[in-house]
Amino acid sequence: LQRSYAPAIDPTCTSRSIRAAAAAVNAAADSSVQVNASSASASYSKAFIITRLITFVGIVLGYSCFYLTRNSLTYTAPAMVADATLGITMRDIGTLTSIFPIMY
Repeated sequence: LQRSYAPAIDPTCTSRSIRAAAAAVNAAADSSVQVNASSASASYSKAFIITRLITFVGIVLGYSCFYLTRNSLTYTAPAMVADATLGITMRDIGTLTSIFPIMY
């Protein structure tokens, strides 16, 4: 892996220190910098990769279930109000829809 740095410094600059700094930067940019690719990337154990994958899948599934639960009241509210055995009124549905965002 080679890196090069080519700064945009005006060569007509009159300041001696800026010209000297520009010359030093240009000289460093001309010499190629070698970076060992194996030292740049970390090696992870198989147990860590499996644990990371399980954690990621758990987060995705958990949030998906939470999202479906949060949005399902829109579809179930009419059936809940229509069912007299539940004893839920529109006021109760309004209370639930107000509490969900607060709890979120």
